[in-house]
Amino acid sequence: MRIALAVGGTGGHILPALEIAKRLQNEGAEIHLIGVYLDKNPHLDRTFLCKSVDGSNRCVMRISKGIWQSIRYLRKNKIDKIIGFGSYHSFPVLVAALLLKKPYMLFEANLYPGKVNRIFARWAKWVAVQFSEALAYFPSNGKTINFLSQRFAFVSPSLQEAANYYDFDPLCKTILVMGGSLGAKSINEKMLEMAQKLSSPIQVIHILGKQGEIEEVKKRYDALNIKSVVKRFEDNMQHAYAISSFSLARAGAATIAELIHFELPAILIPYPFAKDRHQLKNAIYFEDQVKGGVCIEEKDFSELFTMLNTFLDEKFLESKKSDINLYKSSLSDFSIAEIFS
Repeated sequence: MRIALAVGGTGGHILPALEIAKRLQNEGAEIHLIGVYLDKNPHLDRTFLCKSVDGSNRCVMRISKGIWQSIRYLRKNKIDKIIGFGSYHSFPVLVAALLLKKPYMLFEANLYPGKVNRIFARWAKWVAVQFSEALAYFPSNGKTINFLSQRFAFVSPSLQEAANYYDFDPLCKTILVMGGSLGAKSINEKMLEMAQKLSSPIQVIHILGKQGEIEEVKKRYDALNIKSVVKRFEDNMQHAYAISSFSLARAGAATIAELIHFELPAILIPYPFAKDRHQLKNAIYFEDQVKGGVCIEEKDFSELFTMLNTFLDEKFLESKKSDINLYKSSLSDFSIAEIFS
């Protein structure tokens, strides 16, 4: 069976697509990745067959060209099924699937679905969601999946192994700072501003994404006498999660999924300019339903220092980890192949 994954954009769209692609490939499917400007996407696994098409969230001519390119590709490669992962990057491919009358399903990672998935849900064979509450926005053809369940199943380093990986003290509190794949200057600056004033000694893993200069941030931690590892991206996130006491992070869907999977408490700072404020909804869900941490909006940054000190308390952290574990135990998993059975 040949399956095309319509995907592009940020890591929050790419990560679940790649994990589902690997699972489908392991079950014998031939996988194609197709989407708007995939050739410029830094998150892509290029071991899969890839096709970049034109597109836009505004320009009709680019969208039309992308639809025609998608039709030609789906026909030429005799694609049997399509899976769409949301955003305008998948739009031309899903239109092509409709025009060619090819069955497709959708995956929605956020609590509040994006516009493209909401539009195409009515014709989808299945709609898979990361959070069961998102099913309320879709027809009755939905199912919840835990797409990370196999990705990290056999890579769970011990605390000491993770400490050795970063050359850290396993007994010192570690804060994992993440701004998402696009980075977050505001989070970077606030962390550096408050790091030296905290009530307990800390060490920091700081994942910058696209924002911030690695050497500059590293020098600032060194000047504060705080041991740190500063990277643009981390290919071995299991080590970061294994040693971290808690995280200060954006609230993208992939981040939420990983925090739940690794049972890591977090202070979430949602991206304030996201369409439909989906990161805010994700963060509130993590606070209220998962009970794994707190949501602080950027306009309320004055609360951050107090909250950082609260998260340095071991009893508080243990209670949050226990709550995440309880939520995680309620999740079920199934083979993604069931969708096309």
